[in-house]
Amino acid sequence: MEQPTEVTRQIGYTSVFSRNRASQARTLVNVGGAGSSKSHSIAQLLIEKFITERDKQFIIARKTMPALRRSAYALIIDLMKEYGVYSFVEHNKTDNVLYLPQQNNAMWFFGIDEPS
Repeated sequence: MEQPTEVTRQIGYTSVFSRNRASQARTLVNVGGAGSSKSHSIAQLLIEKFITERDKQFIIARKTMPALRRSAYALIIDLMKEYGVYSFVEHNKTDNVLYLPQQNNAMWFFGIDEPS
């Protein structure tokens, strides 16, 4: 696997991203209608933490895996590709896990209806 190099990219973000990023709260609830950028902004923040922090386990869950696969899972992977970081990620498609060995991070995706 190729080693990451520092690359500067201009990435647009919303005030939702900024507020989530600045928050020191242990629990943060985002409320808004369709198109309010909740999912996109949270995905951006998770990606930022995934690539900059170390030794973290991220868990993204939804009621069913098919619903998750069509939404947050696809969004995060698409954004990682757009930002040029997906090539540094080990993607276990069988277990729906993204690994970033350089940071010792993993991002797990699962449906809460799964018995395991």
